[in-house]
Amino acid sequence: MIPSLGLYEIDSGLNAYDDDDPAIGHLMTYADLNSDGYTDIIAKSEEPGMLNLFYFNPSHLRFYLGNEIKTSDCSDIYNVAVGRSPTHLRVFVTCA
Repeated sequence: MIPSLGLYEIDSGLNAYDDDDPAIGHLMTYADLNSDGYTDIIAKSEEPGMLNLFYFNPSHLRFYLGNEIKTSDCSDIYNVAVGRSPTHLRVFVTCA
């Protein structure tokens, strides 16, 4: 607990300094990517034009790197948004 603010620190299970995890990059958005009922994370990779998808594992209470997505013709990603239709998950990327 941080006494002066009355706040509690939480270990989210996403630690950029873990030896077994890749560099996380910049967190862009979150959504339930694999329809398991848990919130997952999309992060901008350190590689230009790449996104890392981190899935939440409820049994270990940790996020793990599941997939990497290469965006087409993007060298610099500015924003990522997620939309869901009844049959698809859509990822919208603003980039240069």
